[in-house]
Amino acid sequence: MVQKTELRNNPSTQVLIAALNEEEGIGHTISEINKILKNPLILVVDGKSTDKTVEVAKKLGAQVVLQDGLGKGDALAKAIKCMDKTVDYIVITDADYTYPAEHIPLMIQVLEENPDVGMVCGNRFSGYSDLYGLNSVFYLGID
Repeated sequence: MVQKTELRNNPSTQVLIAALNEEEGIGHTISEINKILKNPLILVVDGKSTDKTVEVAKKLGAQVVLQDGLGKGDALAKAIKCMDKTVDYIVITDADYTYPAEHIPLMIQVLEENPDVGMVCGNRFSGYSDLYGLNSVFYLGID
């Protein structure tokens, strides 16, 4: 089991965030990421929000690009096209402040210590006590 430690050599990281009308969560998400990762590059792909998502993201120093098509898949495809290909690690997260950024350094550490591991995925439902209180789209497939 890998224990939480400071990352060696402070690897460069870019965080990709797809967003659509996430005014309430994006500020918390970006602020927490900046605190935990010590100000990484942050790229927000906005799906034509009608609230203040873009304004909040830019105010917190994120680069913002507009999505061409529709849907999260299209937003992530745009993020990948626009990402900085010189960074050591790419983090993909949600704009709604549901994935705790505190776990990102440990996830990166797993990659650093295990060269054969290509990707680490988080699980925002781990320890969630009321899965049936969620919208059905969130617990589809959960036993």
